[in-house]
Amino acid sequence: MRVPVLTYHAVNIAGNDYNGNDHVAFAADLRLIDEMGLRIVPASWLVDELRGVGKRDLSGCVALTCDDGSEFD
Repeated sequence: MRVPVLTYHAVNIAGNDYNGNDHVAFAADLRLIDEMGLRIVPASWLVDELRGVGKRDLSGCVALTCDDGSEFD
């Protein structure tokens, strides 16, 4: 099973392009995922499959993860 997992970080805003800004990358990736007809699934489904307790067809799927924000304290 191969399922891409795309990761994004809220404070990665070093520029205004795909490589330097995860907000820009996230929007672009959502468009591409839609254009490619991929299905977004929860990352927990991938974990279930890896643990051998899931029985889902994950072909043509992608998982997205985001950090939990930033703490500047």
